[in-house]
Amino acid sequence: MTWSDFYLFCFIVGFSLSLLSFLGGAAHIHLPARLHLPFHGGHHAGGMAGRGSMHARGGLSWFNAMTIMTFLAWFGGVGYLLSTHSRLVAMVALSIAVISGLIAAGFVFQIHGADRESE
Repeated sequence: MTWSDFYLFCFIVGFSLSLLSFLGGAAHIHLPARLHLPFHGGHHAGGMAGRGSMHARGGLSWFNAMTIMTFLAWFGGVGYLLSTHSRLVAMVALSIAVISGLIAAGFVFQIHGADRESE
C-alpha cells in the first residue's frame, strides 16, 4: 500500500461517513436497527468529564464523530492531492495533510460547539 492509497482510503471513509450522516439527518434516511451498536459510548458521560478533560465548556468532546469524519476527509483529500500531484517528500506531505485535517476539524468543532451552546 502506497501513501496515495492510504490517503485515498482515509478520504473515502471520511467522506462516505459524512455523506451517510448528512443523509440520516437531513433526508431522514435511517439505517436498520440491527446495524446500530448495542451500547452508547462516552458521549453520554455527563458529569464524568471533570477538569482537565478533553471536553469543551458545553461538555462536547473534541473527539466526536463529526470532527473525526472531517479530519479523515480533509487529511485524506489533501494528502492524496499532495502525494499524487506534487514533488514533496512523504513526511512533508504527511505533515501538511495532518495540519489541514486538524484545522478543518477545529473549524467544525467550533461551529458545532457554537450550535450546541445556542440550544
